[in-house]
Amino acid sequence: MMAHSAPAVPIVDFSPFYSQNETERLNTGTAIFEALRDVGFVYLINHRVSKELLAEALSQSRAFFDLPLQDKLKAPHPPESWNQRGYSQIGQEKISLYPDALNTGTESDADRTSLTDVLECKESFDLGRENDTITPNIYPPPELLPNFRDVTIRLFNTLPNFGLDVLRALALGLQLKDENFFSHFHGKDGQEAPMNQLRLLHYPPVSKEAARKGGITRIAPHTDKGTITLLIQEDDSVGGLEVEAQRGGRYVPAPVIPGSILLNIGDLLQMWSNDTLRSTRHRIGVPLVDVAQESGEWLLPRRFSIPYFIAPDRDVVVECLDTPLCWGEGRPKKHEPVKAWDYIVKNMEGAY
Repeated sequence: MMAHSAPAVPIVDFSPFYSQNETERLNTGTAIFEALRDVGFVYLINHRVSKELLAEALSQSRAFFDLPLQDKLKAPHPPESWNQRGYSQIGQEKISLYPDALNTGTESDADRTSLTDVLECKESFDLGRENDTITPNIYPPPELLPNFRDVTIRLFNTLPNFGLDVLRALALGLQLKDENFFSHFHGKDGQEAPMNQLRLLHYPPVSKEAARKGGITRIAPHTDKGTITLLIQEDDSVGGLEVEAQRGGRYVPAPVIPGSILLNIGDLLQMWSNDTLRSTRHRIGVPLVDVAQESGEWLLPRRFSIPYFIAPDRDVVVECLDTPLCWGEGRPKKHEPVKAWDYIVKNMEGAY
């Protein structure tokens, strides 16, 4: 299935990957590969992830962020930046402090310094696999939200299957000999729970007064650090996500497409692919408008989304894939092998 045209970010129908027709499966993988090579983002439609479960999770997210601050703080984020669990209030995390290790964006050093002084108007809640002794989950008391833990863990345990299907399709697109190559490094072929992260995100409304004063954004330009990210958004959600159209180029909108899951790759997959695939910088800003011309008190309504970060197992070493699409004569290997979790932890330090 070839990618359809869309504003900046391609759309791929994922359903042919589940076909018994090998040509259709390969075409799906090729379309995803081409989108991630050229843009780094792709919308996946007809993905078979339960719409009801996605709606439940978004509803629980709304319910959590609607709690009073003192109740949300009953599930506090730990002091370590890399230990992304529990609730982070507005201003607690600065994505702008993440090193942009692999991409050169449009901002100058002075621009990046000024970004650290900008308030990132968002709050989040993070969870991972159950029973992890290094990064245990931190939940709000059940009397506050009786169904919160059940729904979020069901979503956490559902998305790895789809994520591995996406990586199998991508393996076909990359012309790897083993379609299950990535499965060996994400959950050890089903032998362990994956080292993934589910994040509930809430971007509160932005008032005209706050926009007028400046010094506010929703999330600063950054790349993701793991393998791939699956982004879930409400079908009627306010947009705002922008992606860097070309390396070092302008940002373009990635609007909400109802029923889709938005896929992008992280730094580790870019390294795995020898920079063939793009870990693309993206952001959610506050639009530059004449607020005097805007009616009402609010410039931007609330926004909810759920990114699901898929990352390698803790002991994985990432090194260049053995495929002619990534390296060979005239295309030397660009990166030394790197321990996946050393890279992730290093890049998260200092953001809290």
